[in-house]
Amino acid sequence: MKKIMPQNIISLKPSWLLLVIILLSVLSCASKKTTSKTKPVIEATPKIIFLTYSISKSNTDNRIIEYVNQKTVDGKIKIKSSESITNGKEGDLICSQLDNKSNILNSTLIKDPLNKIVEFTNESMQFQTQTISIDKTMFSVRLQLNINTKYITISTFADNKKPLIKTKIN
Repeated sequence: MKKIMPQNIISLKPSWLLLVIILLSVLSCASKKTTSKTKPVIEATPKIIFLTYSISKSNTDNRIIEYVNQKTVDGKIKIKSSESITNGKEGDLICSQLDNKSNILNSTLIKDPLNKIVEFTNESMQFQTQTISIDKTMFSVRLQLNINTKYITISTFADNKKPLIKTKIN
Protein backbone atom coordinates (compact mmCIF):
# COMPACT_ATOMS: atom_id res chain seq x y z
CA MET A 1 0.00 0.00 0.00
CA LYS A 2 1.32 3.34 -0.98
CA LYS A 3 1.39 6.09 1.64
CA ILE A 4 0.22 9.55 0.68
CA MET A 5 2.71 12.06 1.88
CA PRO A 6 2.23 15.82 1.77
CA GLN A 7 4.47 16.12 -1.27
CA ASN A 8 2.36 13.41 -2.99
CA ILE A 9 -0.88 15.45 -2.63
CA ILE A 10 0.40 17.99 -5.09
CA SER A 11 1.18 15.24 -7.51
CA LEU A 12 -2.48 14.05 -7.63
CA LYS A 13 -4.06 14.37 -11.02
CA PRO A 14 -6.09 17.57 -11.50
CA SER A 15 -9.19 15.55 -12.36
CA TRP A 16 -9.19 13.96 -8.89
CA LEU A 17 -8.64 17.30 -7.24
CA LEU A 18 -11.44 18.84 -9.27
CA LEU A 19 -13.75 15.95 -8.35
CA VAL A 20 -13.01 16.37 -4.64
CA ILE A 21 -13.68 20.14 -4.79
CA ILE A 22 -17.00 19.65 -6.60
CA LEU A 23 -18.07 16.92 -4.20
CA LEU A 24 -17.27 19.09 -1.16
CA SER A 25 -19.11 22.10 -2.60
CA VAL A 26 -22.23 20.04 -3.40
CA LEU A 27 -22.30 18.52 0.07
CA SER A 28 -21.75 21.84 1.81
CA CYS A 29 -24.57 23.55 -0.12
CA ALA A 30 -27.15 20.85 0.49
CA SER A 31 -30.29 22.03 2.24
CA LYS A 32 -30.97 20.63 5.67
CA LYS A 33 -34.50 22.03 5.81
CA THR A 34 -37.44 19.73 5.31
CA THR A 35 -40.43 21.02 3.43
CA SER A 36 -43.91 20.90 4.88
CA LYS A 37 -47.11 20.41 2.94
CA THR A 38 -49.35 22.08 5.57
CA LYS A 39 -50.59 25.59 4.86
CA PRO A 40 -49.98 28.23 7.52
CA VAL A 41 -53.03 29.20 9.54
CA ILE A 42 -53.77 32.90 9.28
CA GLU A 43 -55.16 34.12 12.58
CA ALA A 44 -57.42 37.13 12.72
CA THR A 45 -55.86 40.04 14.54
CA PRO A 46 -57.76 41.01 17.68
CA LYS A 47 -59.83 44.17 17.40
CA ILE A 48 -61.00 46.78 19.89
CA ILE A 49 -64.13 48.77 19.16
CA PHE A 50 -64.90 52.20 20.59
CA LEU A 51 -68.56 53.21 20.48
CA THR A 52 -69.88 56.64 21.39
CA TYR A 53 -73.51 57.25 22.31
CA SER A 54 -75.65 60.10 23.55
CA ILE A 55 -78.12 59.32 26.33
CA SER A 56 -80.93 61.47 27.68
CA LYS A 57 -84.01 61.23 29.86
CA SER A 58 -87.39 61.85 28.33
CA ASN A 59 -90.22 63.62 30.12
CA THR A 60 -91.57 60.24 31.21
CA ASP A 61 -88.18 59.19 32.71
CA ASN A 62 -87.54 56.79 29.83
CA ARG A 63 -84.00 56.69 28.51
CA ILE A 64 -83.25 57.59 24.91
CA ILE A 65 -79.92 56.50 23.42
CA GLU A 66 -78.59 57.77 20.11
CA TYR A 67 -75.63 56.38 18.22
CA VAL A 68 -72.85 58.94 17.60
CA ASN A 69 -69.92 57.01 16.07
CA GLN A 70 -67.70 53.96 16.20
CA LYS A 71 -64.04 53.27 15.64
CA THR A 72 -62.43 49.85 15.28
CA VAL A 73 -58.68 49.43 15.78
CA ASP A 74 -56.29 46.50 15.94
CA GLY A 75 -55.34 45.55 19.47
CA LYS A 76 -56.18 43.62 22.56
CA ILE A 77 -57.49 44.95 25.85
CA LYS A 78 -54.90 44.03 28.48
CA ILE A 79 -57.01 44.23 31.60
CA LYS A 80 -60.71 43.58 31.77
CA SER A 81 -61.92 46.41 33.95
CA SER A 82 -65.56 45.73 33.34
CA GLU A 83 -67.77 45.01 36.29
CA SER A 84 -69.70 41.81 36.65
CA ILE A 85 -73.28 41.99 35.41
CA THR A 86 -74.43 40.53 38.72
CA ASN A 87 -73.19 43.74 40.43
CA GLY A 88 -75.57 45.88 38.38
CA LYS A 89 -78.24 48.08 39.91
CA GLU A 90 -81.15 50.22 38.77
CA GLY A 91 -80.02 52.71 36.12
CA ASP A 92 -77.01 50.69 34.90
CA LEU A 93 -76.83 49.60 31.28
CA ILE A 94 -75.83 46.29 29.69
CA CYS A 95 -73.87 46.27 26.45
CA SER A 96 -74.13 42.95 24.56
CA GLN A 97 -72.34 41.66 21.48
CA LEU A 98 -74.61 39.63 19.20
CA ASP A 99 -73.91 37.34 16.26
CA ASN A 100 -75.91 37.32 13.01
CA LYS A 101 -78.62 35.15 14.65
CA SER A 102 -78.90 37.55 17.64
CA ASN A 103 -77.25 35.12 20.05
CA ILE A 104 -75.42 36.89 22.89
CA LEU A 105 -71.65 36.42 22.57
CA ASN A 106 -70.54 38.68 25.42
CA SER A 107 -72.12 41.19 27.83
CA THR A 108 -70.59 44.08 29.74
CA LEU A 109 -71.99 46.26 32.53
CA ILE A 110 -71.95 50.04 32.05
CA LYS A 111 -72.42 52.11 35.20
CA ASP A 112 -75.33 54.58 34.99
CA PRO A 113 -74.06 57.40 32.75
CA LEU A 114 -76.82 59.79 33.91
CA ASN A 115 -75.71 59.58 37.56
CA LYS A 116 -72.16 60.86 37.97
CA ILE A 117 -70.25 60.31 41.20
CA VAL A 118 -68.10 63.33 42.05
CA GLU A 119 -65.43 63.40 44.74
CA PHE A 120 -64.44 66.74 46.30
CA THR A 121 -63.00 68.25 49.47
CA ASN A 122 -65.22 70.09 51.91
CA GLU A 123 -64.34 73.12 54.10
CA SER A 124 -62.52 70.93 56.64
CA MET A 125 -60.40 69.41 53.80
CA GLN A 126 -62.08 65.99 54.03
CA PHE A 127 -62.99 64.06 50.91
CA GLN A 128 -66.67 63.63 50.17
CA THR A 129 -68.56 61.96 47.37
CA GLN A 130 -71.79 63.17 45.88
CA THR A 131 -74.01 61.74 43.16
CA ILE A 132 -75.13 64.24 40.56
CA SER A 133 -78.09 63.38 38.37
CA ILE A 134 -77.97 64.83 34.86
CA ASP A 135 -80.52 64.78 32.04
CA LYS A 136 -78.24 64.36 29.01
CA THR A 137 -74.66 63.23 28.41
CA MET A 138 -72.41 61.32 26.06
CA PHE A 139 -70.67 58.09 26.99
CA SER A 140 -68.18 55.76 25.32
CA VAL A 141 -67.88 52.00 25.41
CA ARG A 142 -64.62 50.14 24.77
CA LEU A 143 -64.96 46.44 23.97
CA GLN A 144 -62.78 43.55 22.85
CA LEU A 145 -64.56 42.79 19.60
CA ASN A 146 -65.52 39.17 19.06
CA ILE A 147 -64.87 38.05 15.47
CA ASN A 148 -68.48 36.85 15.13
CA THR A 149 -70.05 40.09 16.38
CA LYS A 150 -72.52 41.63 13.94
CA TYR A 151 -74.56 43.84 16.31
CA ILE A 152 -74.09 45.58 19.64
CA THR A 153 -77.12 46.30 21.80
CA ILE A 154 -77.49 48.47 24.86
CA SER A 155 -80.33 47.75 27.25
CA THR A 156 -81.23 48.72 30.79
CA PHE A 157 -80.18 46.45 33.63
CA ALA A 158 -83.81 46.17 34.74
CA ASP A 159 -85.04 45.02 31.30
CA ASN A 160 -82.18 43.29 29.52
CA LYS A 161 -84.48 41.61 26.97
CA LYS A 162 -85.62 44.83 25.27
CA PRO A 163 -82.67 46.83 23.89
CA LEU A 164 -82.73 50.62 23.88
CA ILE A 165 -80.54 50.66 20.77
CA LYS A 166 -79.07 48.12 18.34
CA THR A 167 -75.93 49.11 16.42
CA LYS A 168 -74.73 47.25 13.31
CA ILE A 169 -70.97 46.66 13.29
CA ASN A 170 -69.19 47.51 10.04
